Amino acid sequence: DVIMDNLNGFMMLESLREDPETAQIPVIMMTTPALDAGAWKSGVATEYLEKGFSLDELLAVVDKVLKI
Repeated sequence: DVIMDNLNGFMMLESLREDPETAQIPVIMMTTPALDAGAWKSGVATEYLEKGFSLDELLAVVDKVLKI
């Protein structure tokens, strides 16, 4: 999630990317439409989903990420 209590999603992603053991793990970030600030368009996330997504939308994104 982009917004978490102690750490935002972009900080968490940065931490994952800095560790060689987790650097290549695909990431799907999620947030609410109200947080539409465009930060995920910076390319730091593999994919992005708005909260309230359906199971079909999630599965489609997971399928897309795993094919990369």
